[in-house]
Amino acid sequence: MKRYIDKLKQRLQGDGAAGVFRNMLILATGTGAAKAIGFLASLVVTRLFTPESFGIMSLFIAFTSLIAPLSTLCYSYAIPLPRNRHLAVNIILMNFGITAVMTMLTALAFIFAGDYIFRAANADGLQPYIWLIIITQFFGGIYETLSGFATRERAFRPIARTKMIQAFFGAIVKIVSGFAHFGVTGLVIGQAYSQAGGSFVYYRAFKEKLKESMHRVSLKRVIRTAKIYRDFPMYRLPSQFLLTFSIQAPLLMTGKLFGMATVGQLGLATSVLSLPVILFGVSAGQAYYAEAARIGANNPREIYDLSKKIAKKLFIVSLLPFAVLQFAGEPLFVLVFGKAWHQSGTFASMLSVSLLAQFVVVPIVNVLSVLGKQRMFLMFNIVRTVSIVALFSVCGLFGLHADGVILIYSFVLALNYALMAFVIFRVIRSRF
Repeated sequence: MKRYIDKLKQRLQGDGAAGVFRNMLILATGTGAAKAIGFLASLVVTRLFTPESFGIMSLFIAFTSLIAPLSTLCYSYAIPLPRNRHLAVNIILMNFGITAVMTMLTALAFIFAGDYIFRAANADGLQPYIWLIIITQFFGGIYETLSGFATRERAFRPIARTKMIQAFFGAIVKIVSGFAHFGVTGLVIGQAYSQAGGSFVYYRAFKEKLKESMHRVSLKRVIRTAKIYRDFPMYRLPSQFLLTFSIQAPLLMTGKLFGMATVGQLGLATSVLSLPVILFGVSAGQAYYAEAARIGANNPREIYDLSKKIAKKLFIVSLLPFAVLQFAGEPLFVLVFGKAWHQSGTFASMLSVSLLAQFVVVPIVNVLSVLGKQRMFLMFNIVRTVSIVALFSVCGLFGLHADGVILIYSFVLALNYALMAFVIFRVIRSRF
């Protein structure tokens, strides 16, 4: 009888695949509302700003995304793993200290070597926004830390609410800036809020829970947790940096090869493509990670079954956006954003191939953290980064047109994701 009662309780509490999809739905609702706000705002913003302005904003996103992993040294990914909340709070306080120190170091790097950094990346247009990059790094680190705690607590409603608030105020700033003729500065400020503006909302949601464990925080425990989860800065940090670089490299290298207007076109295409990925893929990944961490590495068969169900469902969901972008990308972009963005629609159609693979694989990559396979995650990202840099370098050497470069990039990325999925499932099965 007890066994049946436990099963019923588990079903009601939403554990397992059912729980992941329930939590994914909560996240997807909030994320969907946030992305709907961003999308509706883009209908106005793309008519207020030129592709060149979007190019600068895209480079801002690239730079802030590249330095984001440094903000916490990726210890934020460890927060959902401890069984004891007090241990997790020690990681959180440690992360706050790391964020403050790393932000100061980044500021010094830009002060003394900013000219060289921006020149090397063909991003001189970002020079006036160094101060905003630093602010975004600091609050982005706080946001990532508290987001890790929200994932640990399975508090998916605050996560969803935070995303909506970020999107709303970010969109308002961009639109007002456009009508007030503030130029690129307003566009970039709005983007900064969209990336890191949810820190205060998270703090209000979790301050009582954090206070309950503050008496268990000590320097000795902080040092102990830093040692326990040292694999994260050792392997996850370089992995995350390479992952981010591989995502942002097309924008950076497109700027070098084809100019800022093409960067803006590609930036809009990638931002629109991120809608379904973030709506379902990232939401599923966050919910999946929380559930896999609860199951634990000692139950590989249960993790394998969960991963299989998630991948199958996401594949089915991904077919519709893939088909729409593949067959109607360019006319759809022209209709929605205007004639100036026809090339962006062409890019979106080409990138739909990689979108399909990314949509399915990105969520289940989180299982590597649960299994303690940070080194494998690093190897995946080294291979992908080398492939992308080599691809753009060779294409630039042969003088290929931007359309051809993006199409080849899309197929290379899809192949990379397929290989990752194959290896991950083999690793899980090897633990049976």
